Amino acid sequence: MILIALISFVSLSTSAQSYCSITTALAYTMDMPGITNFQLNTIDRTSAAIECGGTGCNSYVNTGESTELELGQTYTFSLTHTRDAMNFPAVENNIRIWIDYNNNGTLDDAGETVVLMDLETFGTTTGSFTVPLTATLGITGMRITAKMSIGGGHSLPTACDIPADPLGYHGEFEDYTVNIMATPSGIDENSIGNAVSVFPNPTSGIINIESEARISIIEITNLLGAKVYSSKINDRNAEIDLSNQPRGIYFYTLINERNIITRGKVMVD
Repeated sequence: MILIALISFVSLSTSAQSYCSITTALAYTMDMPGITNFQLNTIDRTSAAIECGGTGCNSYVNTGESTELELGQTYTFSLTHTRDAMNFPAVENNIRIWIDYNNNGTLDDAGETVVLMDLETFGTTTGSFTVPLTATLGITGMRITAKMSIGGGHSLPTACDIPADPLGYHGEFEDYTVNIMATPSGIDENSIGNAVSVFPNPTSGIINIESEARISIIEITNLLGAKVYSSKINDRNAEIDLSNQPRGIYFYTLINERNIITRGKVMVD
């Protein structure tokens, strides 16, 4: 376990990116809420709610632990969090998980708050999230938190505690790394052919999709890699309206019920 001094600039050891240093994660007592277990894929970390070491008691920890996540896959997580039973026994916690999907060194871009659960009773909170098909491949950062909620006078969590909580950050941050992997095992790349039709192309805005197999996921991005459309469906046909988007080239990614990926591009004129 690695405790990071509050005055240091945090660097996730296996990531090329550095993330914001949080100088407001101060433990007021050992009764302060914190995280005692976090499970995600191969991660299963158990710890004290407030972790103490050579730098003193700290509610901001770089765990040094990591796992692999695959594009398009859905993952369940389990996060066990505590309360201040002495001073705030009835106050719930707010839970967040952030992942730097575009690997740009920040955790607050659109789509990077992958778990947002408020007013969770202390104990174990579970949920799930899906890694977008447009996530950048490679090693990147993940940050989790459990923070006392408005019942204790606290603001909602942000990845860097900006703006700073008016009462100090009463909760805990833990940093991990994740390795975003390419096409999941058992999923084959499939260039467009008889199985899928996307038309008209070029289009004035409306795109029709017809598939022999039921489509599960549709994502469309622009030339900059920004997601302009995302949907989970269960149908062989879909109609997408991009008429509100600027003219240009867009890239689509489809995953069908057989876990076959189809990628291609379409021109909006």
